[in-house]
Amino acid sequence: MKIFVVGAFIFSFLLTKIECCFGQLVDGYTDKTSYFSNERVKLYLNYKQISNEVIHVYDASGSLYFTINTKVYPQNNTNPQPWKNGFNYNETCEINLLNFKPGFYQVENLISFIVKSHDDSRKITVVYPSNTINAYSNSGGKSLYNYNSSEKESDSVVSFLRSMNSKNKSGNSSNFNADLIGGIYRWFNENLLINNFTNYICDQDLDDKEHLNNTKLLVIVGHSEYWSRAARRNFDQFILKGNHALVMSGNTMWWQVRYTKNMQGMINYKSNADPIQVDSLKTIEWFKKELNYPIELSTGLNFKYGGYGLKKDKGWNGFKVVNDEHPIFKETNLKNGNVINCPSIEYDGFLHSGFSNDSIPIIDTSFSNRFFLYELLAFDRAIRNDGLYETIGAFVVTQKNPTSGRVIHIGSTNWCDLSNFYGQNKFVFQKVTKNAIYFLLPELPTIESFTHNKPIFFPNPCNGRIFLNHTDFNIVRIQVLNENGSEVQYAKISSSDYYFNFLLELKGTFFLRFELADGTILNEKIILN
Repeated sequence: MKIFVVGAFIFSFLLTKIECCFGQLVDGYTDKTSYFSNERVKLYLNYKQISNEVIHVYDASGSLYFTINTKVYPQNNTNPQPWKNGFNYNETCEINLLNFKPGFYQVENLISFIVKSHDDSRKITVVYPSNTINAYSNSGGKSLYNYNSSEKESDSVVSFLRSMNSKNKSGNSSNFNADLIGGIYRWFNENLLINNFTNYICDQDLDDKEHLNNTKLLVIVGHSEYWSRAARRNFDQFILKGNHALVMSGNTMWWQVRYTKNMQGMINYKSNADPIQVDSLKTIEWFKKELNYPIELSTGLNFKYGGYGLKKDKGWNGFKVVNDEHPIFKETNLKNGNVINCPSIEYDGFLHSGFSNDSIPIIDTSFSNRFFLYELLAFDRAIRNDGLYETIGAFVVTQKNPTSGRVIHIGSTNWCDLSNFYGQNKFVFQKVTKNAIYFLLPELPTIESFTHNKPIFFPNPCNGRIFLNHTDFNIVRIQVLNENGSEVQYAKISSSDYYFNFLLELKGTFFLRFELADGTILNEKIILN
């Protein structure tokens, strides 16, 4: 499905031009999308000229996390059909991930990778939509779409071993689908309590159910359009076992894909007939009868019944609340009839059979009868087929049977956008998302309960400065969290630092997170006056 970009969905640390300020990096890629912390990232970088450069790695908040010095130089695509076969650059350098925490990272704000963990305490897993990002990238000349491919002809195979950015008509490079997840990755990174229990993987990892062994809550974000059959089966089995999912994505699970044997390429016959003989593996839309695997049976919603939210319709560019007593809306001050402003390019929705006297869409029983629980929390009115069909963009909670897990599906491509999570209405987006997580995982510790039984002693209340006890504790980092668990101050500590000064404007109750050299985390509550 072609996406028309309307408005500026800006990921603050993604570049909008192919040239960046560091030695004029042209493009580059990594040897994989996701890594464990005992692995090394192989970097393949293409610079405009030969030079010695400091390569910068940034975290999901855009903060500098790591640097490495290396020699860089121009590189050429030596493979025929580089969009399909990869760029075949020479390796520039490697990044040792030993001291990286699980999360989302970018090299020079341009090349993304994920660090994942084996830690069984991480009960939340966030899935990076690497398939969708690859599908839309026309790097090397073609994508899976005609509109941005050379000669307006797409290909049926696209490589992961190339830049994931796309060139537009003016020659600039951007990554629209990565823009749509900028807010949620930053929020997880800065909401440190929840992030302590969060793991990160990419789409390809969903093919291996081992990546879900320790997980209780799977989080799907942004524009998660391209799914393999193995990934969908693993998702469904995960839910049937009593685990849960928070889907904050539109146009979700729309196309089936396969991977090449070496997992370096993704296959989707969008424009031509798929030659594979097995109908169930054909790379067509999941709603088609040949696949016999309706999308709504997995997530509760379907793009077929959702459609487009920014065209001329009868909606209000956001989700109108219809169930304000649900715990997801706790402490948001949202009431029935209020609209969560969320202009959405694409919506997932349900089949409806009309509207109630209160103008609330009536869920068709052919949809709702397939679930033990089907609750509508909020909705927007959208369209499909240039307005020929009126559709519903939906925010629902579903449960397949009494023993299965629940799925919360906020069916918007734009919910996780940076402009929502850190814009004018950031409180609502952050609070609703946090409420959804705690609704599905009530056993997750709160900021008040997350304390350590081996305290660091200091004056409390405190007047803005504490003494650092290096004799008993080898402290290397300090993070100050507010009562919502968001970081308000951060500092690296050396053995010569005997005091830590709080920011002058910090007053009230806060939580300190001390990281020791051996990886131990100690937490203390403090009152600043």
